[in-house]
Formats: sequence, C-alpha cells, structure tokens
Amino acid sequence: MVPRWSQDGPRWSQDEIRPTRNDRKISMQQAVTASVTKSYNLIYYKASGFLALLNRASSAEQRDALIDQAIQTSLNAKDLDPTQPGAYALAALYSSVKGDKDNTIKYLDMGLSLEDIPEDTKIALLVSAGQSVVRLGEFEKGLGYYEQALAMDPNEPTALKSLGALYLAQNNFDAALKNLDMAIEKTNDDTELVDLFFNRGLVYLKMDNFEEAEYNFEEAYFLAPDDLEALFGLAKAMHCFFAAHIFLESEIYYRLFEFYRLLFVLQVPLFVVFSQSIYTI
Repeated sequence: MVPRWSQDGPRWSQDEIRPTRNDRKISMQQAVTASVTKSYNLIYYKASGFLALLNRASSAEQRDALIDQAIQTSLNAKDLDPTQPGAYALAALYSSVKGDKDNTIKYLDMGLSLEDIPEDTKIALLVSAGQSVVRLGEFEKGLGYYEQALAMDPNEPTALKSLGALYLAQNNFDAALKNLDMAIEKTNDDTELVDLFFNRGLVYLKMDNFEEAEYNFEEAYFLAPDDLEALFGLAKAMHCFFAAHIFLESEIYYRLFEFYRLLFVLQVPLFVVFSQSIYTI
C-alpha cells in the first residue's frame, strides 16, 4: 500500500516507519535490526545446508570445495551479526571436518566468549564444541565441553548421547552405556532415539553381547526403516550371534531366515552388509 503523503512529505517523522494499518510505530533502529536478523538467518540456513551437500559429494575434490564454501558462508553470517553464537559453531564444525584444529578452537572460543547467551543456546554450543574437537581426536577437551553442558543440565539428551559416543570411542563401555541409557530415558524424540539405540547397539556389539546389540539395532531400524546403517548393524549382530552358536535352535533359524528375506526384498547385497568398516570389531 502506498503511504499517504501530505504537502510536506510523509505523515510520519523521518526516524519512524509505519508498516501496519494501525497506529503502532516501529523505530528505524528496530527495522534495521529486524532486517539484519532476517539476513543473518538466511545466510545461517544456507551455511547449515552444506552438511547435506557434503554427504552427497561425489569426489574428494568436490567435498573439499564444499567445506571451504561452508566455512566462508558461516563466517559471512558471523560478520553480519557477531553476537549470534550459531555462526561460530558452524565455522568450527566445518573447520573440524577440514581437519583444521587451530581455527576450530579459535571459532569455538569466540562463540563461547559471547555474553548473555541463553542457557539452552549455551548448552547446544558446548555440545557442538565437544563434537567438533572429538572429530579432531581431542577426546579430553571434548569431555570437558560435555561435562560443562551436563553441569548446566544433567538430563540434556544430546549431551548424554555425545558423551556416550565419546566413551564408546575410548572403549569405556560401562560409562558409554550409563550415558546412553540415561539419554534414552530422557527423550521422546524419535530422531534422537534412532541415534541412541544405534550407538547402544554398537556398544553391545563391541562387548560381544550380540543379543542386546540385535535388540538395539532392531529398535533403531523400527523407528527409521530407511536407515541402512541400522540395518547393517542388525545384520552384523545377527551374523555374529549365528557364528557364536554351534547348535542353533529353531528360533535362531527363523530369525536368520527373516533377516535374509528382508535383505532380499531391499536388494541389499550381503557383501555390502558384512564389509562395512564401521562394524569391524
């Protein structure tokens, strides 16, 4: 709608705009802030979108180029609004994927040093920081970030999940199960539960507890039927269980039959299932 003009110009003062039909006035500063926030969000979401692109990269060269673009886009968001912690977390994440330890730590420190961060945002930032440094093999530093997050909220599922995954990487199975069990109890989010059951399945697989591993991979697969990693985990657990028993009961035969039938329906070759390096014990 075109504003009504008086002979002397607009009917509102130069430092105010009236975008609505009512008489509420928004200061120019508020309008600028809103515009910056909108622009920041657009750039931030664009930077976030590189995560999916990286998983679909067809070559190492394409992946490296995407990582560089992702880092630069994250820094563009940071420069637009330096008070937002999300851009620092993304810049650190992509730097860790690149293997750049120095910049990963630098961006994490910058984000965590921001003032007046809401508690839930600070927790998310700490968990993301832990994941980034663990990706670089800095387990003790990652443990410190996770412990800071859990000190703020002992029941935060993502922090518990990440801490469980860290202990799994260190073959500290009891601690891994403790944190994964707590996380499963504290969340009702199916997406989170898929990862939690999957990780707990990996713990039991490494412990040679194949029945418990099978149960957890099956739970993950039930919640996410398109998750082939969960299917591969289920395959590995059943295969190991089969190999560990010389005398098979009829129930085991039935379970194996159902499993191989499922693979046939999905047209998943067995050599693909049993060659997945992630399940190498």
